[in-house]
Amino acid sequence: MNKESYNLFVRAVEEKHRECISSFNELMKEFSSFNQKGVEKANEDLHKKVQDLKLILAKADYPNWLERIGSGTKYYINNSTINNSSHELLNILTSQKTDLNSHKWNFYSADSDYVYSFEGIYNKYRAENELGELFDKLTNELESIIKSGEIDSMMALKSLEELMQLLKDNKNGSYFSVLASSEFASKFTGNLVWKGLAEVPGVKQFKEAFEETCQEMNIEVGKLKDHVSKEINKRFDLKVNRKRLNKVQSEVLENVMEDASNN
Repeated sequence: MNKESYNLFVRAVEEKHRECISSFNELMKEFSSFNQKGVEKANEDLHKKVQDLKLILAKADYPNWLERIGSGTKYYINNSTINNSSHELLNILTSQKTDLNSHKWNFYSADSDYVYSFEGIYNKYRAENELGELFDKLTNELESIIKSGEIDSMMALKSLEELMQLLKDNKNGSYFSVLASSEFASKFTGNLVWKGLAEVPGVKQFKEAFEETCQEMNIEVGKLKDHVSKEINKRFDLKVNRKRLNKVQSEVLENVMEDASNN
């Protein structure tokens, strides 16, 4: 697995870990306030955060604290009205607090082989999909617009050239780089620079072709996400709600888009 993909995945896991810590602390505050309804709500939120973190990990990578907190919060969701259930949950949380806060992630086995990632699934699927061809189509359509000689705005040309370069750079990139590039291209068709091309003679056909290719790309990306979801369920024998998995992927994708905008 390449370094970019590994670092991206680790950042996603660490972000989910921080969310677990934040929800954990909120639950402990509710306990200290003796707020039963608040405890129930905060417990449900912590349970969800734990499940979201599990969703992007192989079972072999689950830390003991993740399993313990997950089982404790699930027990409380189902048994909050039973006497001493709050006390039992608090005992579990207290016993796992140090491990939760101090945990460091390491996904390399003894032979330095990465245990699991979206990337491994994507790399196997890459040869079967049409994303590479669609990247080429988008690049060629942008190049036709740029070389038409019809665009006077230097700002518009610069934006088009930057988009074309992004697509070239990420055609063979990581899973999330491909998703981010696809999403960026689609969003680009909604900005003022792009809309302004409708008034430029000689580029209308290329503009429309690019928009159609973006739609094709969105369909292919949807197939890719579905494939990843199915493989995760099959590989780890999980019954994962696809909407939740897509939500997790979208959150990681937002981080990628944010990183790109800051560079």
